[in-house]
Amino acid sequence: MTYAISFKYRFELLIPLFDNEKQPFEPDKILSVRNRLLSRFGGCRTEPFNPHIGSWTEAEQTYHDPLLMYTVDAPREDASLDWFIEYKERLKTEILASLAMHQFFRFPRSPFEPKPHHHALHNV
Repeated sequence: MTYAISFKYRFELLIPLFDNEKQPFEPDKILSVRNRLLSRFGGCRTEPFNPHIGSWTEAEQTYHDPLLMYTVDAPREDASLDWFIEYKERLKTEILASLAMHQFFRFPRSPFEPKPHHHALHNV
């Protein structure tokens, strides 16, 4: 039996649920991210009842942000990677006041290939 393995990028968008004044973002803004991912890739997933918490320290003060994570499995093509990098930049300026990060890696991994490198684009 022969199995076809296709490598993909897995993108994760961590969307803050509150702005810097601890006011919730409008649900339409968050849903617009989902709709854009659906439009571009035909699907995405999230775990709305299992929020992620982003934590960071600045000026000796520690902050914690609840985050919603959207995950997309996209074709392993430069076009997918370019689109996601550009979309993150647009989110920073147009849709949300801040965007935590997105990561990408390929999967599934063959036991014969080296472990994938995880790349995290800088926090905003």
